[in-house]
Parts: sequence; C-alpha cells; structure tokens
Amino acid sequence: MAIQDTNSTTWTVKAESSWGAAFPSASGVGQQVPITGESLSLNKTLTQAETIRSDRARAGAAVNTSGVEGDVNFELAPVANTEGVALLMEGALTSTWSAADSETASGSTSTQFTGLTTNTVEKGQVIKCGSGSNAGVYQATSVSASTVTVAGGGLTAAQGGAITSRRLDNASSPKSFLVEKNFPGVDAASDFMAYNGVRVGGMGINLAAQQNITGSFSFSGKSSQVSGSSVYASTSAPASSNPFSATVNAGNVVVDGTVVDATSGGAVRSVGFTLNNNLRQTFQVGSSETSGVSPGFLDISGTLEVYYEQKALYDLLTAEAPVSLMFSALDQTGDKAVGWYFPRVFLSGGAANVNSGNDDVILSLNWTAVHDDAEAITARFSIA
Repeated sequence: MAIQDTNSTTWTVKAESSWGAAFPSASGVGQQVPITGESLSLNKTLTQAETIRSDRARAGAAVNTSGVEGDVNFELAPVANTEGVALLMEGALTSTWSAADSETASGSTSTQFTGLTTNTVEKGQVIKCGSGSNAGVYQATSVSASTVTVAGGGLTAAQGGAITSRRLDNASSPKSFLVEKNFPGVDAASDFMAYNGVRVGGMGINLAAQQNITGSFSFSGKSSQVSGSSVYASTSAPASSNPFSATVNAGNVVVDGTVVDATSGGAVRSVGFTLNNNLRQTFQVGSSETSGVSPGFLDISGTLEVYYEQKALYDLLTAEAPVSLMFSALDQTGDKAVGWYFPRVFLSGGAANVNSGNDDVILSLNWTAVHDDAEAITARFSIA
C-alpha cells in the first residue's frame, strides 16, 4: 500500500442538521476549504492510576475524556469559489448569511450610488456593481434609504448600476459541521477520516504588505471515524482562482469613516484580527466522549500597523473614545470581494518604537471590538 502525501489530500466541510449527528453515508455536498495546513485530530485524555506501589509501577490507566480539537490555515480567495470558507465564517459568528441583496441605483456621484428605491445594504458591506462605468467591487462606509457611500470614491458620476451583496452579522445560533479529510493514496478502507459535532472556536485574518491574505479557523468537536467511503454524496471542485494578495487586492482601511493613508495617519502595513468564541466541552458520567460543545463570550481583537507619518491615529488612541473599523479584500478583475466591519472598537495600546537602525518607524495599534447598540452587532462580514 502507498504512503499518503499531503498534496493529494482534500479537506471538506458540510453543515450538520443537529450537533454531533451520527456519521451519514453519501449524504449532501462537502465544500472544499483551500487549506495550507491543518491539525484537526481526535484527542483522548488518559488518566493514570495514582495508587502507590512498592515496585513504583503504575497500576493502570483510564480514558476519561475524548473529543476533537485542531486548526486549519487557509489562503483567502474569492468566496464564490471557496464556499467552504463562507460556511465556516457562519460558525465563527454563530449566524447565517443573509439572502443576496439585489439593488438598482439610478445614479451616482464620485462617492455615492444614488436613487436606490429599496436599499437593504448595510454599513460596512462590500458590494458588487455589475454594470456600466461603475462595474466593480466596493465597501460601503455609510448608507441611507436611497444612497450607498463607498470607501475611497472613484465612481463615475450619473451612471448608477445593479448592486449585489450578502452579509453575515454575529448572532447567537451556534453552527456545527461535519468535516472530512480524503486520503486517496492509502488502503481502500482508510481513505476517509471524518469528524462530527465540529464547532468553530476561533478565526483569524491577516492582511499584510507583500503577502497573500491568509486566515485560520480553530475547532472543537465530538468524535471521529475512518472509512472506505465518504460521508458525502459528492464534493465541490477545488478553487481555481488566484488567492487574494495584499499587494493587489487590499481595499481601503477605514477608521471612523476616514480612509487611512499618508495624510490621515500613515500608509497601512498590516491589519488583521483574531476571533475567539470561548468554546467549552461538556462531559457527563458514563461516557468519555464529549456530550456538547458550547460557545461563551465573543471576543474579537486585532492590530493595525501604519508607517508613522502623522499623529491622527495616535490622537484617537489618546482620546479613549470608541471608533469604527472596516477593511476588505477586493478583486476588481473578477468582481469578487470579502469585507470585515467592526462598528465599535476601542484602541487599547499603541507604540511607535525605534527598534534598530536602517528601518522604518511603525505605529502599531491594538484594538478590541465590542457590541454596538446602534448597529446591534459586534462584527459584520460580507461577500460580493
């Protein structure tokens, strides 16, 4: 039999109908996730006997807990080609993607789409304009009943266009998943390693100069099985699009409605966040297997790094008032976008240090997102 190599492995995910449901056989479609590495595994806690013996030996041991833990790292690509990532985002925000917004703007200015009759676009959403001179992808910095203002402007006046998008606001409806790894090079009875009851405990996104935009998810789940047949009836095709790159696909970083650039704080070197759902596993007498995985507080924090050119951002730090933060990945060629919006952010620390000679001074700001009463959310993700 052959030794499995990592390059031919697929990593797929599908939503469960209920947490920890029995492993199905050939059911539904598994969505591929464009992983760069992963560590999902079945973990068992072995407790050794503490009985004292004259020969110093351990009298025995017992398995007292059993559950699934691990992480997956991925490159961000247009989500239309990587629905597996969109699905796991639902797990991260314990929510469900909205139905696709579809609007028509009858006109535009250099910074706004105007004349919308039933505007359902929300602040912070990335949107796609699919027609006319304004065809492309943008992020909304403010909205009204009939207008959408976009970050950075750049629109052609008096053009309008058809607008589409969908969004994901944090909620309190935990999602669980069935995950499967396919190892096609091994013994036929060992091809498929599946995990059930998997919930997203954490998520991270990193957008940094000279790099592809990357992310990660961490998990906690119930149990695992190995089989010669898949739990899915079929799996999605692998993504064939280019990954998003901070070099060509980074949208504007917007703090409190102002685009961050050399005139308003400094050119951006990196921005990113880490989300933690504070999952806990539940165990009960009579079984070593976890009987539940539940979320706790939603904690989101991150960093924003800019080349230190002027003090506007540092002034926001010293003011100690909450600000809003949004940023995005935009593919103007393929008309695809992913956006992140945090309406109420506290800047909790910042430094512009001289670390060594022959280097640039970087202002590094730490931030923490909390609930915003006006928007009724802590975080909004969106795709177009």
